Amino acid sequence: MHRTRRTRVRAFVPAVIVACAVAAAAVWHASVARAAVPTDDLIAAQVARWTAVLTNETRTDDLWGQVKASAQPELERSAQALRDGRRWLALERLAAVWANMDGACRVGRYPAAARADLAALEREWTRAKPEFDRIRAAAADGSLGSQESAVVRALAEAALSHSRAFYDASIEYGRNTTPEFGYFYLESARAQLEFVELCRSLVLAGRSAEAKALAAPADTGEVRALPDLAFTDLDGRTVSSADLVGRVVIVDFWATWCPPCRGALAWLGEMKQRYGNRFVVLALAIESDEAEARKVAGALKLPFRFGIRTPAMLRAFGDVSAVPTLLVFDQHGKAAGAFYGSTPALHQGVAATLEALMPPAAIPHTPSLGERGSHR
Repeated sequence: MHRTRRTRVRAFVPAVIVACAVAAAAVWHASVARAAVPTDDLIAAQVARWTAVLTNETRTDDLWGQVKASAQPELERSAQALRDGRRWLALERLAAVWANMDGACRVGRYPAAARADLAALEREWTRAKPEFDRIRAAAADGSLGSQESAVVRALAEAALSHSRAFYDASIEYGRNTTPEFGYFYLESARAQLEFVELCRSLVLAGRSAEAKALAAPADTGEVRALPDLAFTDLDGRTVSSADLVGRVVIVDFWATWCPPCRGALAWLGEMKQRYGNRFVVLALAIESDEAEARKVAGALKLPFRFGIRTPAMLRAFGDVSAVPTLLVFDQHGKAAGAFYGSTPALHQGVAATLEALMPPAAIPHTPSLGERGSHR
C-alpha cells in the first residue's frame, strides 16, 4: 500500500507568507549548503542536513515558524528512529518534511523580478515540462521494483505522484494567487524528484550487486578492457582509443536528470586538479537531451571530454542504466575498477584506485586530453 506523504505547507501558505519566505530564502539556502553532515549513511546525512537548518536558522517570518513547527518533531522522530536502528521508519519521517523545506529553499534562486512576473512563471513552467517528463520516465523505470523494502519503493512512488500533482498545480496557484506561490509549488515538485533520487541511491548503496548487474554488459557481465572508441565530443572534437594510450581513463556514465551525477563530476574535477594530466575523464551522458548535456557541461567548466552515449558505446559497454557509473581503466587499457551508483563508498573507492594506478613517483608529462577548448 502506498503511503500518502504529508504536505502541511499546502494548508497554511497564503501569498503574503510566501512573499516573506522569498526575502529570506537565499539565506536559508546558504545555511543548507554550509551544514556539515555525516557521509556514512545517506538517511542520517539528510536528517543531519535539515536538522542543522532548523538549529542554525534565525528567521522569524511566518512561513519559517510554520515550517519549523511542522518539521522539527518529524526530524526528531526520524533521528530517534535511526538511533533505534529503524532506518526505513526514519526515511518515512524524513519524507514528510523534505518537499516543504527544500521547495521553500529553492524559491530564492529566482530573481526578484521573475518572482513577481506571472509571464516569467509561465515560461519557466513550460520550459520545465520536458525536464519533469524525462526525470519521471527515468525514475519510473522499474529499478526500484525488486527491492526487499516495500517502504523505499512506496515512498519513491508517492514522491513521483506528488511531483506530478505539485507541478500541475503550480501554474494555477501562480495565476490565482501570486507568482511566488506558483514558484513554491514548482520547486516543491523538483524537491520531490530529488527525494526519488535519494531512494534510488539507497537502493544502489544497499544492493551493490544488483546495481552492478544493472550496469554491466548483459553478455559478459564485466567490461574487462577499455573498448575501442571513436566519437565526437560536445566540443566537436574527435576522441579515439589512440588518444588514450598510456593514460589512466575514467569513463563516467551520467545523466542530466541525476543530481548525484553532478556531484560525482565535480569531485572528479577535484581529482583532475590533484593528478593533472595523468588521467582522462570521458563523461558520457545517457538518457539525456544533448542540449541539456551541453548546458550542464558548460556550467561545470571541467577539463573532461563530454559526450552522448552512442549505440556503439551501448554495444561496447553494455546497457548501463545505473548512474552515476564510473569505470576505471589503467594505462594499458585493462579494467581497474567499477563503481555503481552514488554510494557512500564511491569517492573512497575511486580515490584508492587512482592512487594505486598513479603513485607519487614522477610520471612523464603528456599534453592533457581535453585541457584545450571550452564547451560551447
